[in-house]
Order: sequence, then structure tokens, then C-alpha cells
Amino acid sequence: MPNLKRIMHLTDFSLASEMAFAHALKLGVAGKMELRIVHYAEQDVEVAWECFPKVQETLARWKVIAPESSQEEMHALGIRVEGIIAKGEDLFSSIFRQLDQHAADLLILATHQIDGLNRWLYTPVAEPLARRAGLPTLFVPPVADGCVSVEDGSVLLRRILIPIDHLPQPQPAIDHAVHLAQLLAPPRLTWKLLHVGKDHDLPRVDLPRHEGWVWETFADSGSPLTGILEQAEDFSPQLLVMVTKGHQGLLDMLRGSITERVLREVRCPVLAIPDH
Repeated sequence: MPNLKRIMHLTDFSLASEMAFAHALKLGVAGKMELRIVHYAEQDVEVAWECFPKVQETLARWKVIAPESSQEEMHALGIRVEGIIAKGEDLFSSIFRQLDQHAADLLILATHQIDGLNRWLYTPVAEPLARRAGLPTLFVPPVADGCVSVEDGSVLLRRILIPIDHLPQPQPAIDHAVHLAQLLAPPRLTWKLLHVGKDHDLPRVDLPRHEGWVWETFADSGSPLTGILEQAEDFSPQLLVMVTKGHQGLLDMLRGSITERVLREVRCPVLAIPDH
């Protein structure tokens, strides 16, 4: 079972990053983790610390602490928060320099859902950054029906969709999803395992039992991408979890891997687990 203790949340201070920040803060408090909030800026750009997400104000709005809580009361929560301005000529090298200095177990960032012609005019950041980092990454789209309420911090997680196949091995996706579910502790949770293939060829996986959890398995005969998108539409999960191998060939390089193409269309957060 993964042991998540250090979260790095990358923010551009946009509205799209607010929901990603809410997920990072909620998980950080639940797991008593280190939370580093990183913003990239070019060398000659001045960044005001007031632009960073307001941790204490958010926790007070969520009624986790009182509005005028002291630093000692904040520390009693067990979460340790640090804001970092990563400066440099290049976003990727600046972020990886931070990862070298401050190891992370989980990246959390917003992703912009752009497809079609506009995608060729837009330089993607979230997907290639996560792919090169090689870390479990929670992508939160700006229109997400997410796991956490931005307004009051309540847990909205009720359904998790996990596509499974023999390769890559699906167990890491289940293990990471179980760990996040245990941290967020929703009262009831329905899991759906999606296998694109025949019923008798289902991969063998270990499914933890927990009060209030229901496991379902669904086999589909279509293409993996179509099957995932259709189930994401019908099942309406608040979280989709996938093991990803990155780009596997020329078509993936041009169109994006299955994970990246899913990210551009689903309306829920996607937890991508790299297959090492």
C-alpha cells in the first residue's frame, strides 16, 4: 500500500487551480502531510506572496479551525504547508529542480481540457510535466465534479472508476485509489473496475473489503479509450484512476496517450499512476 506523506501542488493562481488546491489541502490535512505549493515565474517577474492560496482562510471557511486560529492551532492539525516560488528561464527545469530539493509522493495540479485544432496552438504543461516526473499525479480539470467541495471542504467522493488490463499491471491503481479513499473516508463508496476484453480474461487483483464499499466489475468489447469515456459518462465517477505507460509510439506522440486523451474529455479528477 502506498504511503503518501508529501504533496506538491503546482499552481498558476488561476481559477482552474482553486479546485486542485482544495484537493491538495483536504488530503494534506487528512493525512497530516507536508504540502508544498509551488508557483513558477520567470527570473524577472515579481510574485506577491498574497497571490498564493489562503490556507488558513480556507480551513476556517471549512470550519476545520476557528477564523482567528493561532499558528500553534494550525500546527496541531499535523499538516505542514510551504509556499515556493520556482524561478528560472524554463518551467520544466525549475519544477524539476524543486522536486530534486523537495521529494514528493504525489503531484496535484489543474489541467486544461483543450482538444481539436486549439490543442495544436496550445503548449501543454500538466501532462508532459507529470510524465517526466514519474510520480503519481492527480489531475483536476476546471469543470470537475471532484472529490472535495471547494466551498466547505466536504467529501463528495461516492464513485471511483478504474480501468484494468493485464498490462500495465492494474494493482498499483487500486492500491493508490484505496489509500486516497481511506484518507477522505466517504460514508459509502462504489467502485467499478472496467476491463476492455472478455469476462473470462479479467486480470486478477486484490480488492480490500471495507464497510460501505461496493465493488463492481464491467467488461466491454470496444476500444479502451471509447470504453473508458462511455463508462465515465454513464457511471459519473468523482475519481478515475489509471496506470499509465506514457507514449508508446508515433500515434501516441501525435494524439497523446490514452491517459492524456481521457484527461481532455472526462469531467472528474484523474489519478495517473506511472508504470515503472
